[in-house]
Amino acid sequence: MATNNISVTATDVRPLPGYLSVRIDAGGSLYAGQAVYIGSDGDVVATDADAGSLSARVLGIVIADNDGGTLFTDGDVVDVVYHGRVTGYASMTPGLPVFASTLAGQMQQVDNFGSSDYITEVGIAVTATEILVRPVAHTGPTAYAASA
Repeated sequence: MATNNISVTATDVRPLPGYLSVRIDAGGSLYAGQAVYIGSDGDVVATDADAGSLSARVLGIVIADNDGGTLFTDGDVVDVVYHGRVTGYASMTPGLPVFASTLAGQMQQVDNFGSSDYITEVGIAVTATEILVRPVAHTGPTAYAASA
């Protein structure tokens, strides 16, 4: 299924005042600004809307590791915003939801999922560059329509 993924510049990703986060181990390669979930081993990995119900879940957005880096590998300790505003994105439409994409870790605003994809809302675009992270799970590809 075609996607319209949101552009992110990993070096620009940062939380804005008032956020809530958790520090947790990375379970694979991740970049700052990606949507993540907690895998079966307790580590965070990139969310993927078409790889099964567990991987379609969203904990939040990974923002940094223990040394402030933007590229993370298996075993790095990372910070994940699970509520609050995160900036570093481009060209979003304010007011529209932001969904986990079918491309691992990426996000999109257009609801163009296939019949076997899982729809999970990561949050909502507050501005063209900021997401208010507030994950909400949906059960099926027709449960939520966000197309403009």
